[in-house]
Amino acid sequence: MGLDKLREEVERYGFTPFLLTVSPEGRPHAVNIPVAWDGDRLIGPAGRKTGQNVDAHGLVTVLWPPYEAGGYSLIVDGEGAVDGDQVRVTPRKALLHRPAPGADLNACGHDCVPVFDA
Repeated sequence: MGLDKLREEVERYGFTPFLLTVSPEGRPHAVNIPVAWDGDRLIGPAGRKTGQNVDAHGLVTVLWPPYEAGGYSLIVDGEGAVDGDQVRVTPRKALLHRPAPGADLNACGHDCVPVFDA
């Protein structure tokens, strides 16, 4: 479960993820931004609101939804930092997640595959 595995998964998804942040008032904020690797961190553009949120609450999530019906979402939790007009995310934990096939929608059935754990 190393960073190389996470890099492979990000490459496999190959499309623009969502960056999830929390406002100083506790409101969720989601933006669709392109990301790239800069060393061991993911970087992408940070608008005014995203930058404010990352400055207030440094924990962020990068989410790639499934690219096929019944597929996995790639979820990367990390520490965000604003650098000019960029947000830099240091991954701390990543997993592939989906509802367990055949799971009762009223139950907490899920299918998770760990990808990275710092």
